[in-house]
Parts: sequence; C-alpha cells; structure tokens
Amino acid sequence: SKVITSYLVLYNLFQTIGWTFVVCKTIYLLFSSDFNWALTWKECGIIVEYLQVFACLEFIHVLLKVVKSSITPVFFQLAGRNHVLFVLHHILIAQISPNVSLLFLSWGLIEMIRYPFYITSLLQSESKLLEWLRYTAFIFLYPIGFIGGEFILWTIMLKEIYNHNDIVTFLEIKMPNTINFACSYYAICLIWVTLSFLGFYNNYMHMFKLRKLKLEKQSEQIHNKEK
Repeated sequence: SKVITSYLVLYNLFQTIGWTFVVCKTIYLLFSSDFNWALTWKECGIIVEYLQVFACLEFIHVLLKVVKSSITPVFFQLAGRNHVLFVLHHILIAQISPNVSLLFLSWGLIEMIRYPFYITSLLQSESKLLEWLRYTAFIFLYPIGFIGGEFILWTIMLKEIYNHNDIVTFLEIKMPNTINFACSYYAICLIWVTLSFLGFYNNYMHMFKLRKLKLEKQSEQIHNKEK
C-alpha cells in the first residue's frame, strides 16, 4: 500500500541521512588538526548506537512480511552489530582503538549504498549505479568491517572482560544461587564471537547469491533486447 511504501521510504531516508552524517563526520575527524582516535567514538558512537537500535525495525519488517528478505541474514547482522556496540559502550580502552573508525566507515559506506538502493526500488526508479554498488561494494566492505572492525575490537574487549569482570557484572550469574547455575559473560562472548564468524559467512554468501541472481537477470534482459 501507499502508506507502507511511504513509511519504508521515510525509514530508509532516515538511515541514509544518519549514516551519511557518521561517514562524513568520521572522515572530517580523521583529517582534523587535533584528531585523536578517541574522538570517533565520542562524536559518532551515540549516533551509531541509535541508528542500530532503529535498525531493529528491519527484523520486524521481515517478520510481518512488509519487506521480502531472508530473516537469518537480517538477524545475524542486527544481533552482531548491536552486541559489539553494547560491549564497546562499556569498555573505554576499545573506544580509543583506530578500528572504531574503520568499523564506522565500513558500516557507513555499506549503508550509504544499501538504503538509497532500497529507496529507488520502492519508488520504482532504480539506479544502475546504485545497483552495481549494492552488489559489488560488499565484496570489499563486508570483510573490512567484520575482520578489520568487529573481530579486532572483540579481541580487545574480550581481554578486558576477562581481566576486569566488574565491567559487565550485571550480565553474569554467579554461584551460589537458587537455581545452582553459574554463567560467565566472558564465556558467552567467546561463543558469540565464534558464532559471529558463521553469521558473517552466512551473510557474505547470501550477498553473493543475490549478486549472481541479479547478474543473471541483467544478462537475460540484455539478451532479450538483442533479440
């Protein structure tokens, strides 16, 4: 319906503006005369957190079948990003890492392509440039964001969680207790990081499948025109 289409256009526009601001601000900070690595999180961290909280709506969109998409890649991306941001929010030493800038830039560039692509699709005025970027840029940006950003940050954060258990005490279940069960957040994070590799692989392969389908469709259209 027109109402749903208008809502989706506004949502994607909101995310486009937000991520464009994050990328531009991060680049501006990198070239500023008084730059230090702590500035990226200080200036952009809260904005990225809010953008990712709002992005949880995308899971609902898929559940309600407002948007046609596979729910598994959506879940892994949302859970992965929000979890790394949640822990990053509590660990100061990770906030001053250069990898935060790399993370925000890779995420931002991906979203500066993805959301405008969705907008043009919703308005049925698809851009060939955006389409090409959507199904090509991820080949480089996804690994940079995950390995250069998330994974390196997790190595820093896991060390801090292990050495300073008081950072996330509220997420741990300690003995003794009525259910006679203990749960270490450090162990949870180790499992999570392992699962993140599976999630990254799933999302990466999913994008290659979409790319293949899109290229086949384009090839078929060109072939039909030649006839």
